[in-house]
Amino acid sequence: MGGAVCLVHRNAVLRFEEVPTSPHDLVQFDQQIRDLYNVESIAQAVVDAGKWQDVCDALAKHAFSQSDRTMLYNVIESLYEEMSQTT
Repeated sequence: MGGAVCLVHRNAVLRFEEVPTSPHDLVQFDQQIRDLYNVESIAQAVVDAGKWQDVCDALAKHAFSQSDRTMLYNVIESLYEEMSQTT
């Protein structure tokens, strides 16, 4: 899992190329990142990559900190990058 599958979902669900800072964009980003992690293939890729604990801890929060957003975004990006390096 991971790789292109994660990239397809990431591009379909997450409409940001970086973690935003404006309050309006943060609301949209937070919902989109939650929706993205709710995709079964993304969740499985996170588990397979051994990154589930930090992701689960952040997703369990009612509101994300900026460091949570950055970590969640970076995990998604890394799922594609790791798969690209192994193929």
